[in-house]
Amino acid sequence: MTFVAIGDNCLDVYIRTDQTFVGGNALNVAVNWARAGRGARYIGAVGDDPAAALVVSALEGQGIASSDVTTLAGRTGVTLVELNDTDRRFVHEEFGVGANWVPTQLQLNELTDADWVHLAGITRSGGIVEEVKRRGARVSVDLSTQADLAGLHGVDVCFASAPDSLDAAETLGRRIRAAGARTALVTAGAAGSVAVDAEGSRRQAAQPVAVLDTCGAGDSYIAATIGALADGRDLGDAMRVGTRAAATTCTHAAGFPQMPTRTLPWIIDTYYGYADATAEAHDRRTPEHTTS
Repeated sequence: MTFVAIGDNCLDVYIRTDQTFVGGNALNVAVNWARAGRGARYIGAVGDDPAAALVVSALEGQGIASSDVTTLAGRTGVTLVELNDTDRRFVHEEFGVGANWVPTQLQLNELTDADWVHLAGITRSGGIVEEVKRRGARVSVDLSTQADLAGLHGVDVCFASAPDSLDAAETLGRRIRAAGARTALVTAGAAGSVAVDAEGSRRQAAQPVAVLDTCGAGDSYIAATIGALADGRDLGDAMRVGTRAAATTCTHAAGFPQMPTRTLPWIIDTYYGYADATAEAHDRRTPEHTTS
């Protein structure tokens, strides 16, 4: 089977440790599929800046071809991440060239062999869901960065997140169903997750784990749940598979295991002024982080 993730990528820059990881919702999902031994493709866009090379290298290092990645004039997405104990906080997000990017008609035409297409961090205006569905693939959508409920008609599975409350997750799930998605799967952090479909709702508790970093856990949940559903497992079983995957991701830094790079000086100089919370990082820059 062929699984395709279309949408965002970024550098996750941890401002307190001066470490940079590669991530992004759609990219993390594709990498998790590849790491599970599934045929995975990633379609997205990067800028013509030094960050792009890190994204491409990470994809190729996980066995995903970079030929589906478009280079555009401008910046690659960057997210400033701060860990408060073990929970991550997004200090600043800039989607760069991916903010308004959509796949070309040629790229969509090449999806005829795709069994499942996942959309994340991408606008659904222009009928992209319908375009993909016409090619015979099952379609899922992640609302984490494109939170409006438009363009969900015909979506097989819609993923979202809610505050740490299963009641709030179920309420959101019902709204997603009403907007046209066949199944809504809403995660609620340490509280677990909720599914809402034609048969009603069901809840899945989170798996207790020694948490190092929650960044990317939701993307791991998505990738594993989709894989289980594609394998023919029922929804409740798929939720349990996703929960285990999310718990595993919480035990390591970033959305998938990778060696971080030292945060590049140009990233610090370009982005660290966006939030007062990064002032301390500015003050403690080492000589290696000072540009001439």
